[in-house]
Amino acid sequence: MDLEEILRGMKVLQSFTDEQIGQIASIAQLESYATDSRVEQENDLARAVYLVHKGCVSIVIKLPPDRHVAIYVVKPGELFGWSAAVAPYQITASSLCMEPTELIALPHEALLDLLNRDSSLKAVFMEMIAQVIRNRLKYTRMQLQFLLHG
Repeated sequence: MDLEEILRGMKVLQSFTDEQIGQIASIAQLESYATDSRVEQENDLARAVYLVHKGCVSIVIKLPPDRHVAIYVVKPGELFGWSAAVAPYQITASSLCMEPTELIALPHEALLDLLNRDSSLKAVFMEMIAQVIRNRLKYTRMQLQFLLHG
């Protein structure tokens, strides 16, 4: 199965046309990670937007003084690393593979170049990113309620 076929089957890309998925596939790279591998670290510069093909990734935030809280688990067909598409391109939470994981990476520079060349693709992509951010905020709020109220 090629990357374009895999991308077509992803829930997060359902609103994309076949042409737009082809454009995304042209910059996509398949990456494999072992259990407990860190994909990106909170506060680092973003390297890529990631789509989970196989496995799952825990999104973890650091709370003072030295506490780490998982706020979301990204499953196949979902996305994380949206910071690579949104200035200032700084990672807002760490990502840790919970099992052997295959990711489709959309490298930061190539992605921005692609989006800047096609405004309709950029509109659909940024709408998708907005939905991801909305969902993460919702889950973060739920986690904070649990932490504060037991």
